[in-house]
Amino acid sequence: MFKKIFIVMLKIFLASVLLFFIGNLFGNLISEENNNFPISKETTIIYLNNKEANDYLLTTNYFNEQNKLSVSLKTKGEIEDGNIEYVKNEYQNFVASNLLNWKGNEKKYINNRFKKILPYIKKHTPKILSDTVFLIKSNKKIEFSSPFTKGKAIIIPKSLIPPFAMSWMIKEPVEHTFIHELFHIYSSNHIAEREKLYTLIGFEKIGNLEIPNNLLQRKIINPDDNISDYYKISLMDSTNNQHQDYIMLILSKYPKYEGHKGIISRLSIIMAYMEIRLAKITNKNNGWSVNKKDNKAELFNISDFPDFYKKIKFAHNYTLSPEEILAEDFAYLISTKMKKSKFDKLSDIEKEFFNNFELALK
Repeated sequence: MFKKIFIVMLKIFLASVLLFFIGNLFGNLISEENNNFPISKETTIIYLNNKEANDYLLTTNYFNEQNKLSVSLKTKGEIEDGNIEYVKNEYQNFVASNLLNWKGNEKKYINNRFKKILPYIKKHTPKILSDTVFLIKSNKKIEFSSPFTKGKAIIIPKSLIPPFAMSWMIKEPVEHTFIHELFHIYSSNHIAEREKLYTLIGFEKIGNLEIPNNLLQRKIINPDDNISDYYKISLMDSTNNQHQDYIMLILSKYPKYEGHKGIISRLSIIMAYMEIRLAKITNKNNGWSVNKKDNKAELFNISDFPDFYKKIKFAHNYTLSPEEILAEDFAYLISTKMKKSKFDKLSDIEKEFFNNFELALK
């Protein structure tokens, strides 16, 4: 009996594999020569080939903002020696060699995702809409296989796009990602508006911040953040029951890529190396500086401050930086418009925040 069941299951498995490969083969045969798609009256999607993509990235600050640590981690140690200019130039070559061309079935799939989300964005948060969105395809070697934005471009890892045979099943996670990335495009191109939006979650822009060099060298560069700007948040210090000011930093546990560190690094280098820390800062003589204790920067975990999530109004785990918090909030906001039952489950404080967030983007 068990032998018959096993044979039946094996046949089903083999048939599924066969259909999967046939489906993907058919998907690869789909041709879409046009690279310019007016998805709506407001927004045109333009697909860049690998050369056009590299040329576009060269017009942005993407390569110039990198530091040696970030390049070391992002290339898994392939590039880490030499002065910073050499490292940046080598990273340009590395990225250029890992940009890909689009396939017709991929364009059709992505166009359908944008056609689904843009009407909701247009209706509820029209400020977010961009006249043009450039799409760049990368392999898993760029930015830890994570999507990111530069200028008006979204760089999409191949791994985000489901195989043709599975594209009818996987829609919402990809739509969520595109909504998230569209916020980054708006935020990075509207700095004054960005600062106002950050205040909704308790962050205020500061200037003239002095950061110890050893701390700067541990920073992992997130391309969606404006690395020249810092935003403070006021949190309750439980040791003296007074509010203190802090900035969020994305830091590496190690000074450079040191190979795989534990099981997690086999799945994700960034998750194994990255740590999110809050640095205490003080305002002196019209300038800010990171506090030191025993000649070391005072760094804390988010978990050290119970009021952190109250400050940011919405408790989700995507708390890399103020920019990433708001981008994830925006993706969740639009998802509540696409599925009203999600909004009904929110607390009164969360509903008030999302209503104010939506109003700010009208």
